[in-house]
Parts: sequence; C-alpha cells; structure tokens
Amino acid sequence: MNRAKSFIFKLPEYYLTLLVILVGFTPLYYFNPITIGFLALLIFQIIVKNAISGLVIAGSFLIIHLFMLVALVVEFYEFAGSGSSGQQLLIVGFSIWVINMFFIGVMLYKHVSAKMLPPMEPYKIHRVEKSHEIIVQVKARV
Repeated sequence: MNRAKSFIFKLPEYYLTLLVILVGFTPLYYFNPITIGFLALLIFQIIVKNAISGLVIAGSFLIIHLFMLVALVVEFYEFAGSGSSGQQLLIVGFSIWVINMFFIGVMLYKHVSAKMLPPMEPYKIHRVEKSHEIIVQVKARV
C-alpha cells in the first residue's frame, strides 16, 4: 500500500511534464515560450520539491483545466446536431479532463496536506467546570 501511495504521489509532476511537452510542441521543433516557462517550473518542482511552487503549479493547471471544460462544452454546443462526432468529442474530452483533474487533485493534496496543515496530535481538549459554566480549553502537549 505504501509503495502504491508513494508512486501515485510522485506521478503528477511527471504526467504534467509530459502533458506540457505534448501540448506545447508544434512540428519543426518549435515550442511556445509559455510552454517553456511551464516546463521549467515543472522541472524545478521535480528537482526541488517545494510546497509553494507545487501549489502554484497545481493552481495554475486547475484554472487552465477549468477553462478547458468551458471550451469543451462550448465546442460541443457548436455542433449542429448532437450526432456521434459531438458525443465522441464530449466523451473523449471529458475523460481527458477527468484524468488531468485527478492528477491536479493529487498534487494539491500532496502539497497542502504534507506542508501546510498543522498536525492535530499535539493538542488535547480539557473540560474545566467553574460555577455553572463549562469552559473548554485547548492545551498543547509539550
């Protein structure tokens, strides 16, 4: 179980790197400058494993893929009829969107849960009764 979890947590950066390379490449060996920037940021993330850059990458890809969903729905409605080509566009596009959102979600979970949230173990709740009031105190274990 731990091997599968560690593999899933390592996979999003590599998957998004491959995705950026495939999307940004055009024939005759030309890469879009924005693609080169995203690629440099992803390679930096793979090498350094910084929580802030991971959140920036995941947030930017989240915004981009929300726009992709809107574009997919608009393109579907541009078809004259909802024939087989429109349904095929919707099924393939939505499945690609779900896979990408899964990896973005894993990346967000990895960087938010591992680095940003405080651990809950060192806190203990005590009940203190004074006169007719019940006061709940939270004390940190040291």
